[in-house]
Formats: sequence, structure tokens, C-alpha cells
Amino acid sequence: MIIDKSNRQKEILQLFKNIDISDLSVKKYFTTYETPISLSQYYRLKKRFGQQGITGIEDNRVAGNARKQSPQQTKLIRAVISYNQHLTPKLLQKELQDKWEIELNTSQINQLRRKFNHPHIKLNTDTIQSVEFAGIEIFSALVHHIGIKEHWSQTIKKRLTLIKQSELYQNKNSQIGSHVRHRNGRFSSRYNKLKKVREMKFASIDDKVKEKDFVKSSLYQTTDANLERKNLSVLLLPLVTNNGTSRSINKPLGNALQYACGYNYKHSTIDKYFTGT
Repeated sequence: MIIDKSNRQKEILQLFKNIDISDLSVKKYFTTYETPISLSQYYRLKKRFGQQGITGIEDNRVAGNARKQSPQQTKLIRAVISYNQHLTPKLLQKELQDKWEIELNTSQINQLRRKFNHPHIKLNTDTIQSVEFAGIEIFSALVHHIGIKEHWSQTIKKRLTLIKQSELYQNKNSQIGSHVRHRNGRFSSRYNKLKKVREMKFASIDDKVKEKDFVKSSLYQTTDANLERKNLSVLLLPLVTNNGTSRSINKPLGNALQYACGYNYKHSTIDKYFTGT
């Protein structure tokens, strides 16, 4: 049905005139008489007429306002929405505009998705975990591959077995008693005053080893897995200390041991491992 724009304008202008000369209120007039427009349209067009004159009540729907998609466009939109359920409304809007020259806002796209029963489906993306010190893991993998860690651990265990079979493996310091250290781990003053301790304080390493109590050495209580892990941490010391630039591994760079060997060793632990205490 083709609407004559001039006739519609005349009807609206006549309606304005009739309401102005009528004794009835606007709302009462619309309930009493048949009108070409609704009450809400009257207020909207009356305001436009006061602002723009006759152009304010022109019917511009033919020029493009409130136009609907053709059946072919509807089928095309449905196919695009069905094929691109993984796209967000914003990306789907760009897809329709760039490839098919169809302009829809995101609200319209969401409405059409509900209408066509093609909701937005979020794709399962693989979670990529970024870790620090990833480069050090390459060195760790190389150590595992060529067997340095296992060979080193086997050498230490063989040496421990030999010491256990020798005279060095005797509890020579058992006579000192439980007063050797305080609860906080420090040597007691009573222990430091012992004649034997004072005499051996500045002795050579070879002489001290003869008097060492290997029974209490933590190496004999260390499991094979822990022994290999500590050996790996020792191999990584040049990396976590910048080739000795840092004198301690209790720094951010030292945290790389957590990723490389599975445990974030501290300086005191590695120091005790070196001394065999």
C-alpha cells in the first residue's frame, strides 16, 4: 500500500487544528474520535511541527527509516550467523558490513541470534602458561639428557660407601654430649672452650676430616632423589649467580631453581650440602 505523503500531511495538520479548537483534552479527543495517528505520535509530531514546521511531519520511511530486510537478506544473515557462532557480536557486525554490506548493530545481532537459535559459542582456547627463567630449563633438560646428574650422584654414593667401611665412619664426637649446640643451632660457649675444639680450630682440612663425625652427616640421610636434585642445583649455580657476580642465591634470580630442579633451594641449604653437615 502506497501512502500519499501530501494527504497524510494534510490529515495531521487538520488533526492539530481540530484539537486546538476542541474543548476536549488531547487524551479525551483521541478516545472519542478516530485519528490518523496515535497519541504518542501526536505529541512527537506536534513537537517537530513547532520546531521545524511542515518538514517536521514529513514521512521519511520511504527514504530508509525503519526499513526491513528482504527475504534474501534475512536468509543471508541467518547463514552468516549460523556459520560464525564463534564470533562476538562486534566481530560479526564487522563481518556483515565488510563482506555483505549489511549494517546491523550489536543489539540487533543478539536479537537475531536468539530468533534463529544460534547463540554465541565461546571456543575453548588453550591456556598458555608463561613462566619466568624459561631459558634455565633448557640447561636442566640437557643435564638430564646426557646423564651428568645421575653420574655425579652415583660417584658421591660410592664415596659414601667407602667412608662407611673405613675407620673414619666412627662416632668420635659422641663423648661431647648434647651441649654442643644451642636450640637456635649455634655452638655453645661450653663446646667452644673444649681443648680439642680450640686445638683443631685452625687446623688443615685434612686434619679436620680425620676428626669429623660422619655418622651425623646429612648426606647419609639424604634420599637418592634429593641427592640428584641438589646436584642439579649445584650445576645451575653459575646461572643463578651470574657466574659468581652474586654471592648468594637468596635473590630473585635464585628463584629459578624452583623451575629448573623442582625446589627453591636457599643459600644455607646448598652451603650445608657443600660442607656435608
